[in-house]
Amino acid sequence: MTLRELSAYSRLSLRTLQRHVAGLTRWRLPHYRVGGKILVRRSEFDGWLEQWRRDALELQLRVGPTRLRRSATVPS
Repeated sequence: MTLRELSAYSRLSLRTLQRHVAGLTRWRLPHYRVGGKILVRRSEFDGWLEQWRRDALELQLRVGPTRLRRSATVPS
């Protein structure tokens, strides 16, 4: 599927997907370039997304939930 189709399927923005394809994030999205188009297999995307979720959960458990979120209050 194209990135535009993947965007509709995943509800991620096209820009976010482009950043993952370009390797500008921690989790590079597996893709193929065919005739100038970037294509992604749905099964590979689903696996990539599941791995992303596992990695994010592991990071949260290691670091702790309070260090990942920004505080809404101003420290005194």
